[in-house]
Amino acid sequence: MKQTTDQWTKRKDNKDAIGGYTETHPSYGIIGISRVSGRGVLFGSEVQHMHFITLTISEASRHVDTPREFLTDERQLIRIAMTDAQFAQMITSPNQGSGVACTIERFSGDTGQPWLTKFGGRPSPPQPEHYTKKYKDAMGERADLISDGLKAAKEKADRLFLGEDNPTKSNLKELSDSLRMAQMNLDQNLPYVMEEMEEGVEKRMATAVTEFESYVAFSLQSKGLEHLSSTAPRLTVGDQKALPEDTK
Repeated sequence: MKQTTDQWTKRKDNKDAIGGYTETHPSYGIIGISRVSGRGVLFGSEVQHMHFITLTISEASRHVDTPREFLTDERQLIRIAMTDAQFAQMITSPNQGSGVACTIERFSGDTGQPWLTKFGGRPSPPQPEHYTKKYKDAMGERADLISDGLKAAKEKADRLFLGEDNPTKSNLKELSDSLRMAQMNLDQNLPYVMEEMEEGVEKRMATAVTEFESYVAFSLQSKGLEHLSSTAPRLTVGDQKALPEDTK
């Protein structure tokens, strides 16, 4: 292997090409995006997907066959999967928070991990929690807090009314605190869950529209390519006709 002036760049002569060689460097890489068909669960998405996008980053080598030059991928470093909505958000919304959710399918540093699948990749994410259950549980928790506060206030008021407790400042404050907590959960916490649910519905609708539009575009593109392949004229050389005969 022939060393260049850069201590990290290495070249290996290609005996099958005049002046050709293969060059490697720790910084050389290739990134590729593909559309994949197949049912799958993706992190950050609440539905199963039939189509999604994968992004792969690999180490690369540079092949020179004067004057031609091309790159090839070598060791795969990482492969991730994203929904169409996640991919669109990633490229259209930079510098927002920590980034966009993605699903790590394979990483080169995972060798020996006990959870690796038999194909050497990472296991699929768990099934997502049902959308309505999350908000139903949150509403139930807030409702229980309101009920507990009102129940405590009623019990304290009953003891005061029946003379079991004296109407001291401490007992009246306890009654007031129970009513105040119930009111706070009713006026603040419950509406907060409702607002989050409305915002979640809007996000789900936007995601659904993006996924549907992407599916339709992908289907139309596939059908268009099939039609184009079956109807395109076949060009030939010599005395053969270059275009199909006119139909009568």
